[in-house]
Amino acid sequence: MPGVYESCATRKFHHGRTETIRSLTPDSHALARCLVDGEAGDKLALLQKAAATHTQVSKDASNGMGCVSCLRGFREGCLETKRPVACFGLVWTQVP
Repeated sequence: MPGVYESCATRKFHHGRTETIRSLTPDSHALARCLVDGEAGDKLALLQKAAATHTQVSKDASNGMGCVSCLRGFREGCLETKRPVACFGLVWTQVP
C-alpha cells in the first residue's frame, strides 16, 4: 500500500507550521486488507483500533512529534556538527 500524506496544523506553537500525519499504520493496513481482500477478522474491532491509532498519530503530530519533526531534527543536528546525514541507509546531504 502506498504511503498517505495528511497535514496537521501546529498553531499552538509560536510561528506554527504544518506537520505530517502518516495515515498508513499497521492498524489501518490490517483494516484495509480485511475489507479489500476479505480476510477473516472482526471489521468493527479493526476499524476501532485503526481509528484510535490515527487519533494518537494526529495528536502526536499536532504536538510537534510527527514523523517529519523527528527526521528534520536529526538532519539539522547532523548539519550543525558537519557530519554526514544518513538515515535509513540514505544520505541526504553533506555540508561542504
